[in-house]
Amino acid sequence: MYAYEIIIQNHNTDIIHDAYTYLYFLEATGQIVRDKNLVSIENGLLTISVFTFEKDAFLKAYHDKYGWETKKEIESKIGTRIIYQQKGRDADNPHYSIPQNPSFLLFRFGWASPILSEDTYNPIPLYRLFNPWSENKIFDDIRYWDREYSRIFHLWISSGSYEAFAQKELKDINSALNKEGLKLCKEIEKLTRKPTFYHLFNNRTWSKNEDRNQKCPLCHGEWLIAGKNIDDAIAFKCEKCRLTSELSPDAV
Repeated sequence: MYAYEIIIQNHNTDIIHDAYTYLYFLEATGQIVRDKNLVSIENGLLTISVFTFEKDAFLKAYHDKYGWETKKEIESKIGTRIIYQQKGRDADNPHYSIPQNPSFLLFRFGWASPILSEDTYNPIPLYRLFNPWSENKIFDDIRYWDREYSRIFHLWISSGSYEAFAQKELKDINSALNKEGLKLCKEIEKLTRKPTFYHLFNNRTWSKNEDRNQKCPLCHGEWLIAGKNIDDAIAFKCEKCRLTSELSPDAV
């Protein structure tokens, strides 16, 4: 991945709100990694530090209509172009490259993009999977699901009064959150023509035997992958139901 600075000259106008709107659209299409940016103002320059999946992430083709319109509106107000200045590689992911023609896709929370290549387990920016100019609402639907998942996940991770509620929402295949995730997987598969699996949360305090002997929660068939252990990102997989999961780290 790459570290960039988006530089906006704002000597004579207040474009802070426009800049945040622009960031919203860049995150929605996957042009910048979500929740990984820093905005600062100094000497008449608005500088936004961001991370991208590739050098060409700011091409017009990768913007959506609204992001491009916001960019042009900002440039009209400031009287010059926005500057995109590459600063180097992301120190956390210096060798990352966008997966090419993956066999399967994995839809799950907690990564730089919610869609991963199941071959390499590397995240794929959304603009590389869907046409941002198609007006397809898949970008907004994925962003909404990801935000909702984040809220519930952090309720669980905080171990407060809502921990049990949040855990049930995360692990129950019939929760509204997981139903929406499964629905989105079908839409992603339809648009990409790639088999797309939904990754189900599995963090439960039960025995290792109970964990390994669990069945697919949708079809109740066998789905444990032989030879998998706690270090494997995927230990359960149901081809029929397009569902994956991992062994519980809390199993004893």
